[in-house]
Amino acid sequence: MVTAVISKPGQDRQFYFFSGIKYATIELDSKFNDKLVKGPYFVREEWSTFREANWGSADAVVQVPGVPNSIYVFVGGHYFRATIDPDNQKDSFKYSGVKTIESEWKSLVDAGFDTVDAAIPDPSNDDILFFFRGTKSLKYSYKENKVVAGPKPITSYWPGIGKAGFDSIDAIFKTPNGDSYYVFKGDQYARISWKGGWDTLEVGRKITREHWSSLSWV
Repeated sequence: MVTAVISKPGQDRQFYFFSGIKYATIELDSKFNDKLVKGPYFVREEWSTFREANWGSADAVVQVPGVPNSIYVFVGGHYFRATIDPDNQKDSFKYSGVKTIESEWKSLVDAGFDTVDAAIPDPSNDDILFFFRGTKSLKYSYKENKVVAGPKPITSYWPGIGKAGFDSIDAIFKTPNGDSYYVFKGDQYARISWKGGWDTLEVGRKITREHWSSLSWV
């Protein structure tokens, strides 16, 4: 299954896809056709931050709001912040490496999110991050460093995900094609569109390996 996806710095149409202890670089064209560019590789062999953290996989990866080439990586009750150099794609820790979620995101833990399944910037507000855990989602203000809405059932904020038949998710990412997003759960995926503050279902639930040739390895 796909566990996390993040855009590749400096490449608008390329993304890093994580699945278990491996990852690959995948490209999407303007018609949503996918192509395997590189990989799969073992995460720890290619990412120095994961190696230093002694992590082999990621539960969730999300862009730091307003900071290009900077990401948060979550595993269990811990996280780290990393920077990716767009020129050579080398990753490095920002600040002091691995920390507990509770130490820096106490509002998340207080809301019952002591682990994170997935995260994505709010399509309507650059300051807000959506976090997903189990069947719940919440809105987190990066500037205020606190939960500002939720937790609520994921389908309350993302009805399109509910229409796809998912009550929880493993990964979500924005495509380079307009307002479209891909959502992954287990061995399945769906595509949704975000407009006017809500999402709608574009492509219903399908088996990932039957429609993504680049993900035959997951």
